[in-house]
Order: sequence, then C-alpha cells, then structure tokens
Amino acid sequence: MNTNIQLQSVTKTYDDKLNSLSSIFFSALDDYKKYYVYNKKNPSVGEYEQYFLNSKAQLQGINKQVITLSNDIKNDLEEINNIVSLINLQLSNEKELNQELVKLVEKLNNTNNGSSILFNDTSFIYSKQYLYNIELFICIIVLSVIIIYSMRNNSNSNSNTNSVKNETNVKK
Repeated sequence: MNTNIQLQSVTKTYDDKLNSLSSIFFSALDDYKKYYVYNKKNPSVGEYEQYFLNSKAQLQGINKQVITLSNDIKNDLEEINNIVSLINLQLSNEKELNQELVKLVEKLNNTNNGSSILFNDTSFIYSKQYLYNIELFICIIVLSVIIIYSMRNNSNSNSNTNSVKNETNVKK
C-alpha cells in the first residue's frame, strides 16, 4: 500500500512538471515565432535578434527539461519493471509452495480418512475374532460335557459289565 502511495506521488510530480513545461512551451513558442519574424524582417535591429536568441534558448531549455523528464520517467519505469519482475518471481514461488501445501493437506486428509477406515476395519476384524472365540469356547464346553457324560456312562457301563462279570464268576 505504501508503494502505491509513493507511485501516485511520483506520478503526480511528473504530471505537474509536464503540465508546467507544457504551459511554458506554448508561450515560449509564440515568442519564438514572433521574434523570428521580426528578426528576419529587420536583421539590423539587435534588440529583435537578442529577443529571438533568448526565445530560442528558452525553447531549447524547455526541450532539454522534457528530455530529462522523459529519461527520468524511463528510469523509474525500468525500476518499477524490475520490482514487478521480482514480485512476479516471488508470486510464482509462493504459487508453487501453495500447490505443495495443498497436496500435503490432501495427503493429510487422505491419511485421516485412511486411518478411520483402518480403525473401522480393525474393529470389524476384532468383533469377528471375538465372536469366533466365544463360539469356540462354547464348543469346547459342550464337547467337554459330552466327553464327561460319555465317560461317566462308559464308567457306569463298565461297572455294570464288571458287576455282571463278577456275578458270572461268582456263580461259577
């Protein structure tokens, strides 16, 4: 913002100088025309020649000031162009950095989404494994009960068989 104010100030200064030279130029040009004619009609009158030379010198001085002003403007424009080129280069660098940061943010968002998906998948696998473990535990208990019951039955059956064998041995 400060640079903008400086540029406006410099522009106003150049504009004021140019307007001043413009107003002086036309009056000096009128004097030059007038004294040129007087000097050419009356070359013997030194006063006209002196006025003519003064008006000519005044026009040349104005012309020099215009050239100097033009050179100053050209130099300032070159300086402004250099500053704009630097700003453009910085802007390009910032755009590249912005693109890298946008990609990084997208990766972070994807990582966040990926971690959510991974957490959900892991929770599902855990729940599935938990149910499998419960089923396995219930199966082990049922099989244990069946084995124990069958062992008891077998044991009772063996006892009965042994008792029948004992009775048969005793009868003999």
